Amino acid sequence: MLKNIPLMIALTASLVACGGSDNKKSNSASSVALSSSAPASSAPASSEPASSTPASSEPASSAPASSEPASSSMASSSAPSNLLTIDMTTGWRGNNDGVVSYSTDGVTLVAAADGQGAVFDMMAPIQLEGAVVEMVINVSNEYKASGANLQLFAQIKAGAYPGEYDCWTNNADLTQGVDQTISCTIDEADDKFNQTATDVQVGIQAKGTVFAGTVIIKSAKVTLATQAASSSAASSTPVASSSSTPVASSSSSSVASGVINADMTKDWEVGNGGGAIAYTADGVIYTPAAPAEYSSGVFFKPVGPFNLEGATFSVTMTPDAAFIASGHNPQPFAQVEGGSYAGEWDCWFNNTDLVVGASNILTCTISQAGAFNITDATPVRVGFQLTGGSSYAGSVTITAASIVLAP
Repeated sequence: MLKNIPLMIALTASLVACGGSDNKKSNSASSVALSSSAPASSAPASSEPASSTPASSEPASSAPASSEPASSSMASSSAPSNLLTIDMTTGWRGNNDGVVSYSTDGVTLVAAADGQGAVFDMMAPIQLEGAVVEMVINVSNEYKASGANLQLFAQIKAGAYPGEYDCWTNNADLTQGVDQTISCTIDEADDKFNQTATDVQVGIQAKGTVFAGTVIIKSAKVTLATQAASSSAASSTPVASSSSTPVASSSSSSVASGVINADMTKDWEVGNGGGAIAYTADGVIYTPAAPAEYSSGVFFKPVGPFNLEGATFSVTMTPDAAFIASGHNPQPFAQVEGGSYAGEWDCWFNNTDLVVGASNILTCTISQAGAFNITDATPVRVGFQLTGGSSYAGSVTITAASIVLAP
């Protein structure tokens, strides 16, 4: 059962914008438009951070009157669950004085100097090592004629703004007025882009000496090598206990690897008799119902020994229209099974931020000290429970769930 203890709420995987720059030149391997020849200019662009505030820092207007934070805007995706499709109507901004605007075609960049670009943010915690960034772009006649190149990049928004700059598209590979796909794989030897605390900005910038015309970014997506995590927030309310045998092997990867992935074919449970689960090719379908006590919820149970203090877990779920209409907020939580049922309840996700039929990523960082350093075979419940709402209806398909252990 889910015990009456504080709940946690999770923020979605936000994709907002931030600035990027070129601290090293590139001979990248990318997709269609990426050339293997060297960049036209080895001079790095400025690495100063963008001045705009990440979208996730703005509370949603639907935020509860209590201390529960609203979640930020997010990127939605359809299957597979590791594909994040970037919103082309909000969250982008100019980098290094690049000018960005929106239209029905997408995001338009006007660059007048080397290193000016368009960027969005990916909020920490996020696992971006091995991720592939892909954009569909269309350059104007003037941009092509200027001789300017294009560079995809990713940059950590702290310190010296270290980044991935090894992707390059030569002007010779650009065709004016034609949609072209360019891509970049984020791959740094020190795995610096597996971030637990610092946001990452991803974008495209102009490189060269003469600039004119426009670059239209028609679409953008990020395909993660591992399950992404996003930022967390705060709330309180408990999950109770639900019966059942500990799952000795509920994960498909070892604790030693630093990532625990839930098995999506077995070993999920509902709390307090509050609903039912079914296993399908699409994932775990959770159909909530009124619980016998406390809250209805769904979770998997990795078994210790392990240290989950500081770990970040994420659950990717696709709600149907009836579930959203029920008004329930899915609150991520972690709870030690047994004893006082200690839990992490300081995360929240608003019902109003759910996108019907799309992958919504709920995440939370386990910040409670002491209780989650498990030294024996004690199971820990990891999932989400329902808060608010006036009725139970619809269902949610859970397509992925994982825990990223703290370094």
